[in-house]
Amino acid sequence: GQTSTFIVLALICSLVAYARRRHLTSAALLVLAASIKYYPALLIAHIAARRDVRTLVLIAVLGGLLLILFPFIVLEDNLKASDWFSQDANSQFLPHVLARLTGVGLRLGYVFSLTLFAANLVAVWLLRRKSGHVALLAPIFLLLSVPLVVRTSWPHYFGYLPFCQVLMWWMTLMGV
Repeated sequence: GQTSTFIVLALICSLVAYARRRHLTSAALLVLAASIKYYPALLIAHIAARRDVRTLVLIAVLGGLLLILFPFIVLEDNLKASDWFSQDANSQFLPHVLARLTGVGLRLGYVFSLTLFAANLVAVWLLRRKSGHVALLAPIFLLLSVPLVVRTSWPHYFGYLPFCQVLMWWMTLMGV
């Protein structure tokens, strides 16, 4: 079945726990979400930009256990990556979409995609010292970066888009 709803719930709960300074809970929920699909790990950049060493260490320890040690014990030799998704018409990875729409090769798509991703990381860096509602823009920039860097971006990955839209509209209406 689709896991996007659970991933979005874990991400939102992780952000709420982080805002409430519950570092272990936030790290555990983020690692749990990233253990299902790895794109939630982009939120680590938000925590790193804020120089929150405690939460980063918790993420590293929990991530090491859940994302590295456990899969290697359970899956052994079955951890081989495949590239069939690069040809799939459902891929929402920006270079694949640009190649389909324009007929341009993937190289230009990668350059464009990585440039946008770099711009989003700059935005996260600029927001690192912000607090309150404005600080929530950093995770939004990271979530919106998923189709820029995750090669296996399928439409159901974007269950968080309504959350991002509602939050941005709310911030706009509140004058934040």
